[in-house]
Amino acid sequence: MLLLAGLVVGIAAETKFQVALLCAGVVIGLVMCGPRQIFGRPLLWVGAVVAALLAVPTLIWQAAHGWPQWAMSEVVVAEMEVLYGGRLGASLQMLLWAGVLGTLLMAYGLWCLLRAEELRPYRFVAVAFLVVLMVFVLTGSRPYYLAGFHGALVAAGTVGFQLRREGGVGRWGAAVWPGLALGVVLTALVLSVSVPISNSDVGERIAASTAGAYGDLSAGEQRRTVLFGKSYILAAYLDGYSEHFDLPPAHSPNRAYGYFPLPDESSTDVLFTGTDPSDLEPYFTDVREVRGPVGDDIDARVWLLTGRTTGWNEIWQEIRTLDVA
Repeated sequence: MLLLAGLVVGIAAETKFQVALLCAGVVIGLVMCGPRQIFGRPLLWVGAVVAALLAVPTLIWQAAHGWPQWAMSEVVVAEMEVLYGGRLGASLQMLLWAGVLGTLLMAYGLWCLLRAEELRPYRFVAVAFLVVLMVFVLTGSRPYYLAGFHGALVAAGTVGFQLRREGGVGRWGAAVWPGLALGVVLTALVLSVSVPISNSDVGERIAASTAGAYGDLSAGEQRRTVLFGKSYILAAYLDGYSEHFDLPPAHSPNRAYGYFPLPDESSTDVLFTGTDPSDLEPYFTDVREVRGPVGDDIDARVWLLTGRTTGWNEIWQEIRTLDVA
């Protein structure tokens, strides 16, 4: 399991470096609470080496591209006020994303890990959780960054209830029952007023609009036209429905898409999906709207830009961004 853990950590590091924070929290928890004998297990260190080796390629890539993941952390902080109501709102959501009952069970699980002697061997999990939570709160991270930890505390809470039922944890956990009862009532109320998400088909609608504009082009025009999403979200919609609508791969200068391969130099025209093509407009001789808004609730239009006047590499250096447009 220690070797497999190293493998998982290494693969996770190729996506996001936050897994290193989790590892640091676990190490701190083990040092503080034990079982410290785990540090004498050879496979722990073999797993650590495996994780480090798997992380090397992405570290090299990040260094070669100016550490975009580090720059992304600044974007996350800047967006926190708009998306989550500031640091306080984001901090509360880190816990409340588990739902009312889930949050209560997490709190009970944390209490069990810190107080129940039967769960003493797993107390390091509680310390790791508190370390990761504290760092995420202080650095202004997104609420879902902590969601992977919810299951561990819920499991601890569940075991705590079983131990209490068997008489192993005394009376100190009795106060949680009224809280869980209240949680059931609140959850029922939330579910009773929930409404269906009206824009669940938004991606398909946007892709269909783009596909209609692409289909209006002649075969020759299609060969020299590249699909372009103003944001990575729009580009992902187009890619996600590419087989359904028979669309070529989409491009975007936004976030990870901005680091994907550039459009081919033979692509002189762009079919742009978004709200405003002003970033691209200076590099083309003609810009015209070919599709209006997808609906009253979605202001995603389609423009055709023709006559590219400079190379894609030069354009990309000017328009690539981590901010969602």
